Amino acid sequence: MPLLPRKNLYEKYGDPYRVAEFRVFSFNTCGAGCKNCFYLKSNNNFSDFDQVSSLASELLQRGYTLETCYLLPTDVFENEFNYAVFSQPDFVAAIEHFNYIGLATTLRRGFDSKVLERVLGLKGGALKIEMHVNLREDLLGESSYLDTLAASIRDIKHRYGDRILVNLALNLGTPLRPDELEVVKAIVAELSDDKILELNFTFMFNPNIPRETKVRYLRNAYDTLAYFNREFDKSEAAYNQRTLLRKPSFTFKDGRILLSPIIPFDEYVYLEDGFCELAAPTFDAFLETYARFEERNTPIIEHCAQCEFSPLCQGKHFWTLANELRIPCLKGYEDQGAVV
Repeated sequence: MPLLPRKNLYEKYGDPYRVAEFRVFSFNTCGAGCKNCFYLKSNNNFSDFDQVSSLASELLQRGYTLETCYLLPTDVFENEFNYAVFSQPDFVAAIEHFNYIGLATTLRRGFDSKVLERVLGLKGGALKIEMHVNLREDLLGESSYLDTLAASIRDIKHRYGDRILVNLALNLGTPLRPDELEVVKAIVAELSDDKILELNFTFMFNPNIPRETKVRYLRNAYDTLAYFNREFDKSEAAYNQRTLLRKPSFTFKDGRILLSPIIPFDEYVYLEDGFCELAAPTFDAFLETYARFEERNTPIIEHCAQCEFSPLCQGKHFWTLANELRIPCLKGYEDQGAVV
């Protein structure tokens, strides 16, 4: 979710006392070769959208707003076989519950207007698209790439207006240079509709990457998180009151439904551990999974006892994440009980 949620997100979705998002792994193939993209490009075959509908219906009955259902992980325009999902009756029924459908793309080959219009025709024409345009880290220094990207985004905005929300996204893993961070900051301010940047921890989704490597990549991201929190103008504090219970994110992948903890910039971090899995697509199963999170949601260092951010780390279940992965305090606090 957004790194720095702005006030206009409240205007769009309402006060997110209860808001949920879904991430469905059904897309395959991508040839962009983005430097920090570690998604698997094949065998993303989740297709049981009846499960999506079941959990969505139960959340709606409990007063949750269903924000976005993201179809992941690869570029929607890279493989025409990805389009088949839009004709599945169970998918069409499932997407009726959501305000937005989320699609990812690099726009390296432009976009397919016929596909976009087809998607926008779902839900009786009421469905909108949240398009995450992934930046290609290796091309951030090339003006021709940035000019082409800007032209494509402006074309989308000209054709579709507010029916397509465009925000830029960046894959994390290896550190970015200061000049690259400055480029990202500038183009986000120019091209992202909500003036926000989506940060992706794609390495967490790859079962072939050793756990210790995932931890190292996640720690590499700390400086980038701190940079964008410091540099982006915002009308809402980065450490906010969106908790995991108020704003859960569910990933439908490999026949499983998993709940993800939040790193305190409103970014979800995928874990495939058994305690994260819902036993069924029901609200009760969500609460049972949440209870297992609570068992692990304990302070990571002694300083947590007096830290002003402790309620936020607890509510977002950063402590759950930190205890599972043995990662340190985001604010850099260390003491005798520190995770190092």
